[in-house]
Amino acid sequence: VIYLKDIIKTGIKERLSQLRKLGIKSIMMTGDNPLTASTIAKESGVDDFVAEAKPEIKLQLIRDFQKKGHLVAMIGDGTNDAPA
Repeated sequence: VIYLKDIIKTGIKERLSQLRKLGIKSIMMTGDNPLTASTIAKESGVDDFVAEAKPEIKLQLIRDFQKKGHLVAMIGDGTNDAPA
């Protein structure tokens, strides 16, 4: 048996809670499958998540939020995040 798991940064749940108190909503957009995304979202404390998001979907979701008048900050960790 090989056990693989994403490591959630220490303190991220608390930091997202602090941002939430400031009125900042966090949404995780990931290429992971829905089950994995749900688990990571729950462990990290994000407000919402989008699973199986390709780079084009991430970019479109950000543009949709911006069209609604939201200020968006994007944080990514790979080349799949570059377009967004």
